[in-house]
Amino acid sequence: MSITVIEDFEKDLLNILQTELNDDASTDINELLIKFYNKFNNEIPLKKYKILKSKEFMQNNHTSLYQYQTILQEIENELSSGNSILYRQTNRFKKPAYVDKFNAYLGVHHLHLGKKNERTSYLLFLMFNDDTAYFIDVAPHNFSNLDILEIIHSNWPEIIERFRVHNIKNLAYDIDAIVFQKFMKLNINTLAKTKDGTIYNLWIGGGVSTNGSSMQAVRQSINFMKQLKKLRKYFADNKEDIITNIFNQTKIKYNTLRLKLIKNNGYFSIIHEKSGLLFIFF
Repeated sequence: MSITVIEDFEKDLLNILQTELNDDASTDINELLIKFYNKFNNEIPLKKYKILKSKEFMQNNHTSLYQYQTILQEIENELSSGNSILYRQTNRFKKPAYVDKFNAYLGVHHLHLGKKNERTSYLLFLMFNDDTAYFIDVAPHNFSNLDILEIIHSNWPEIIERFRVHNIKNLAYDIDAIVFQKFMKLNINTLAKTKDGTIYNLWIGGGVSTNGSSMQAVRQSINFMKQLKKLRKYFADNKEDIITNIFNQTKIKYNTLRLKLIKNNGYFSIIHEKSGLLFIFF
């Protein structure tokens, strides 16, 4: 029996992305996929986090920033309980094309410390690594502040070790806040040196491309399309075995393998439409 594979993964993907991004006008899959991953990377994943606090955070929390103590405790409770704190992130994240360059360079998120959706002059800077949230510092609304890198380095150097440069002893000139701000405006990925002479690549959060796009989102979109191509080949090469497996589970013989790309519980999946069986999660 000849098995026919029927699918249109690109059309399925386009429909998914248009729905996710509320953008029915755009039809460029690559552009939409970059926006999708950019939005995904901007949002803090929902999970229960272990909280670690820097020495600098602990000092500030008990001195000049005492007025934020209640809010900071609320944030700690929300993160450790697995609750959403999206409302404390910038409203700019509502636009999928928005790139948080400070996060792209340093891998650092920031949260506002006011009431719901209220912007504040001081922010909580924090970093995430698997199931741990690192409270770096509470500092003014300044996104060229390399003191944040200094604090990460002095408290948890292991979480940024892979971005450390070992074969360079010094830089031609110091990257201070002014220079760093200029580089961010020009979308230049750069290096920076801490007070003890350690040099880091400042694309801890994936870096930016020359047009200002998130390099991490670009890489993710490229990898997704490569994966989709591999899946298409897999189903074409193994269609007989797949049909046999479907029969073993449903006791129904199919001579067509009609497949659809869907988004299910936060994951992309391939489903056999007639039987409803899911095959792949990615």
